[in-house]
Amino acid sequence: MIAYIIFIVILYTIIVPLNTIDFSTVPSKNGHLSWKWLNVNIYIIFIWYAFLSIRWIIDKEYLTLIVITTLLIITLIFYKDTNTFGSLWCWIAAILSFHLIFEVFYKDFCKI
Repeated sequence: MIAYIIFIVILYTIIVPLNTIDFSTVPSKNGHLSWKWLNVNIYIIFIWYAFLSIRWIIDKEYLTLIVITTLLIITLIFYKDTNTFGSLWCWIAAILSFHLIFEVFYKDFCKI
């Protein structure tokens, strides 16, 4: 966690200072929102994701790691050029969240 915090501090103070980021969104020609503030280097995204994925490696949740990594790579490949991968990634995260919420309620209401 300390390494992640150091990475974020270095990223947003030295590499990409916060005052240089355009925090705006506009509709793209493909129908998704284009998040202008996600116009960062692809390597920074992979470093950020490596920090976040350490949790699944430590917990030995390899299927989760594979599924989420695959979804991230697919969204980056198809939507990086239009800056809409953040919008699509948000849709994927919302769908997965609803699935997890459904599982929790299903287990609570369907006890034998």
